[in-house]
Formats: sequence, C-alpha cells, structure tokens
Amino acid sequence: MSAHRAQPVSLQSPGGLVAWRPRERTVALVFLALGLLVFAPVTGAFFLSDDFVYLSAMVHPVWPGVLTLQPGVFRPLHVVSWLVDYQLWGLNPVGYHLTNIVSHCLTAFLVVLVAQRLVGSVVLEPDAEWAAGLAGLVFLLQPSHTEAVAWIIGRHDILATLFGLWSLLAYMRFRKESAARDLAWSLGAFFVALLFKESVVTFPLVLLAYEGWLWLAGRLSAGASVSARRLKLSALYLVVLAGYLLVRRLASGELVAAYELPFIRPTPSIFANLAATVFRAFLPYIPVQLVPEAPRVGLTNMTVAVAGIAAAAAGLVVVFRLRTRPSPVVLLVGFLAVALVASALPTLAFGPSIIDSEGERYAYLPSVFASIIVGLLATVVAKTPLVRAGLAAAILLFLGAFLELSNQNWRTAGELTRGIVASFQTQPVADDLTILVVPDDLNGAFIYRNGLPQALALFGSQSGVRVSLVAWAFLKRADEVIALDRLGDAGYSVGIPAARGALHLAEDALDPGLTSTTISLYQFEVVPRRPLAVWYYSGGAMHVTELAPS
Repeated sequence: MSAHRAQPVSLQSPGGLVAWRPRERTVALVFLALGLLVFAPVTGAFFLSDDFVYLSAMVHPVWPGVLTLQPGVFRPLHVVSWLVDYQLWGLNPVGYHLTNIVSHCLTAFLVVLVAQRLVGSVVLEPDAEWAAGLAGLVFLLQPSHTEAVAWIIGRHDILATLFGLWSLLAYMRFRKESAARDLAWSLGAFFVALLFKESVVTFPLVLLAYEGWLWLAGRLSAGASVSARRLKLSALYLVVLAGYLLVRRLASGELVAAYELPFIRPTPSIFANLAATVFRAFLPYIPVQLVPEAPRVGLTNMTVAVAGIAAAAAGLVVVFRLRTRPSPVVLLVGFLAVALVASALPTLAFGPSIIDSEGERYAYLPSVFASIIVGLLATVVAKTPLVRAGLAAAILLFLGAFLELSNQNWRTAGELTRGIVASFQTQPVADDLTILVVPDDLNGAFIYRNGLPQALALFGSQSGVRVSLVAWAFLKRADEVIALDRLGDAGYSVGIPAARGALHLAEDALDPGLTSTTISLYQFEVVPRRPLAVWYYSGGAMHVTELAPS
C-alpha cells in the first residue's frame, strides 16, 4: 500500500518517553554495539588542541571560574562532564572517548524514536519502522559527525542535541496527552540542552514549524487540529530561553559572545555558512586530501550555488504542492526541511568546511532532520523489501567508507599530538621555548591550534615553560616536509610545498629575539636578532636547530 493510502494523519506521539519497550531496548543496544565498533579507530586517540586546555583546568579546578573556561562561552554542563570524566579516568583519553561515543549512540537512538513518531503519521507502521531505523543508522554513521565524536571537546554538540531530542519527544507526547508532566520534562530538557551548548537556541523555531505542520496536516484530516492553548504553551520555551540568557549574562558577563555577532548582524558570508551546513548535514566533506595537488579555490562558491539552486527548486515544488493538495509525505518533508534550516541558523557565524573536517560539528543537530528526510524518502522510493535492502546498503556503505576515512584522519591527528609532546622529551628544553612552526590541523582535525603549553605541562613534565609560537601549519599529509633554509645574510625561509598545505603567522606570543614576515600562503621569513634555538615541525616530527643572527 502506498503512503498516500495510509491511515489518516495521526499527529500524536505514541509510547512513553523513558519507559522503552523491550524491542526499543534491543535497538538501543544494537546501536551502542555498532557505534563502539565503527568508532573503535578513535577510541584510543590522544587528546587534541583545546582538549589540553580543558584537561589542564580539570587537574586544578578553580571554582566557579572553571565553569566558564572560555571568555564569552557559557557551557557549564559541558565542563561538568569533563570534571566527571577526569575523576573517573584521569589523563587516560580512552574513557573520555567512550563518553563521546556512547552519547552519540544514544542520540542516534533518539533519532529513531523521533523519526518513528513523525514518519508513522504518514505511512503504515512497518514502513515507518524501516524508515526510522534507516534514519538512525544514517545519523550514527554520518561522516560529518566525526569531529563531534572523535574530538573530545566536541561532545557539547552531542549532548546538547541529545537533550534537545529528549525535549522534542516529550513535547510530542504532550501534544498527545496534554499532561503537564510531559511539558515540564520538555522545558527542563531544553534548558539542560542550552547549558551544554547554545546550538539549540533556535529550538523554539523547530517547535513552531512542528505546530505549523500539525495545522497544515489538520486541513487534510478531520481528526487533527491545533489548539490555540497548546500553541500559546509552546511560547514557554521562549521564557526558558530568556532565563538561560539571564543566567548566562550573570555568569559570563556577556549576553552575546563576539563569535555570535554574525547571527545578530548578518553579513554576506552567512549564506555560504548556511549552505555549507546544509550540505554537510547530508554529505561528508569532499576528500581533497586524496588528491594532494587538487585546487581548493571555488569549492565553497560551488557549494553555495548548488545549494541555492536546490533550495529554490525545492521551495518552488513545495509552494506548487501547497497550492494544490499536498500529500502527507510532502508536508512532512517540508516540516523537516524547515526544521533543518532553523537548527542550522546558529551556525551562521562560522559554518563547516566542505573540504575537510573543520567545523563539521556545527552540522550535528541539523543532520537529525537530514537523516529523517533520507529515511522517509528512501521509504517512499523503494517499494519492495529487496529494493529497500539494496538502497539502504548502498547508502550505509557510502557513509561507512567516508566515516572510516575521517576516523583515520582524526586518529592520525592524535598520534601527532602525542608524538610532538614526546619530541620535546628527547631534548633539554629551556624555560623559553621558541617554535617556528607547529601543526594547526590535519585536514581539519585539530592538533595544536591551542593547548601546546598545557600539553607540555601535563604530559611533558615541563610545567612553567613559556612558549613563543611563530606560525601554524595546515597539513594535508602528516608527513609533509616543511623546509627551513638559510637566506644568506638575510635570515631564514620557512616553506611548505604549494597546494600541499599552508602556513599562518601567529598574531601574538612572538619571541622578542625574532622578526617574521609573511611572503605567501606557503612561506614566511624570520630574522633572528641573537643566536636562538628553535623547534619546527617537518616530516611527522619536531626538530630543533640553532639560528644564527645575520
């Protein structure tokens, strides 16, 4: 039977919120086992970049300042999760990774529950179960989630989404039973999600879109309606949001952080960021590292153009269908698309990269709705069990292959952070440490953009060392050679092969014994004022050499 001849739209949420049925518990355990298996490559990976900053604060926490480690950033429950992990695991990264992986598996399972309740309103129950299972697996294996899962600090996106979905499930049950306890659970979960990360700040817009879907679908079914009282009660989420902003202002001293200003004051780049977020909610990054000489210029513009054309075409289709008599499936896809865009709005300030892993965590929450769209459309397109099995296998194999590629990249980044710290243990290090160049990231997997002094103190037994960093290297290969050459009497040149990476001078913390000048994206020059021992990264390891003044 086709979706168009399914039972009239029932827009309520069946089942309980926490009291899972035996079958649901089995699905949850399967997702947990599969998640531990596919993310096994990063389970033992070392800490990365900002992880060291947080870990250092956990060793000697200063209350209450530890809850606001970064200026303008208020994510206290994220910090609490680190404090708990430190008490359990100390400096062993395995336990921290397990927290991320288990949280991701639980989030994927909640995607199944949300999808089953949504899709079950427009197709028959067996089809809804298949669509929901596929949606959950797509979310679990989505390569765009590697940054949130493999980078320990990325757990704030996972946990905020986890409680955001809990809030949505409770609200859906409230729409069925009008029980005050369900509304209270939903409001409470929303507040908890905000305390993990502000990425769920547009959740009220998702609920507004949900109510709009209920109203539009109610025009097609005499059994569905939207109560004005329920719509007004949904405004309570704005009250919770206002309360969160007040607490944030009192605790951090800022209502809006500097990195959030583009969300308040739009700039032209926000359209590119939004397009990139939508792109990454469905697809992995374009693996340009497989072709080291491939140009990167123009890829972002291409994505914006393609996403804009696709969005315009989809909008025209939706408008046309709404002017006629849209099917329940079309209405549900419309709601999911609006929810995807609404949940992507907080990413306007940055947005993820489409050619590496950097920033892909911003697509974590939007990918919830993207995954459900994939599951729903696959259900509508594939009519027979054989075709469905083949389509599901193709989708999951595609995602799994790119997930493995991304996992290995992040694992290699962890090997580099560990190896760099070990390099400093092989040579005596002075109180003043000058580093000409250190890796910033490997295809978007952060290495030492931040956290090097903390890493040396925690794992190198070099507490109190003053680090002066001249430049970062953006790597496409871990073993990339960075050349240090003498320029006669004019100083030294530091360069990386063109199109194989990039170099970026630090804006502060320069050693007073050096002057530096950017020559190009791939080269800079330094002139020492006195004999100076410096460290630099090349070929997968740190090296030390003596620079002579001109």
